[in-house]
Amino acid sequence: MKITKIEIRKVFASNTEKNEIHVTSDGHKFFDRSHAVNHGKTLPDAAVETVTREDAMKDESNAERLESVRTRIEQLETILEQYKPEWEALAAEEAELEEKIAEEEAAAEAEAKRIADEAAAEEKRLADEAAAEAAKNSSQGSESNSSENTGNESAEGTGDPSGKSKNKNGKK
Repeated sequence: MKITKIEIRKVFASNTEKNEIHVTSDGHKFFDRSHAVNHGKTLPDAAVETVTREDAMKDESNAERLESVRTRIEQLETILEQYKPEWEALAAEEAELEEKIAEEEAAAEAEAKRIADEAAAEEKRLADEAAAEAAKNSSQGSESNSSENTGNESAEGTGDPSGKSKNKNGKK
């Protein structure tokens, strides 16, 4: 198993006093070379690679960067798969809520329109009543004016052309 420079850098970052790491073919890391060699003897490939802090901190090659990016993509895909059912459930719930909100907004708009229509109808009814009342008063006023201006009635409306009014008992 090959170990990446990123992993080596993490080890050096956590162990600032160390300047060498010894890595066996199975990826185990040791600070003491003899421990790495002894562990390597138990493996099919007994090779031990020594990495210095200076080498680990050098710029990564393009191939190493690519390997690092691929590893990270794999990790993120695993995380995505882990949370995918939850995200899908939340997305479905969000869609349901958005639909419910749209329905409630449409119902509220319809109710507001109904109320506005009722108010406009009531306003028209009241205006029609007021117009009818005004026409009625206008026609009654003309009838009164025409009856006052007919015949030989006096100014007091007694019908006496002399202008003298009679009291309740009919006496002048």
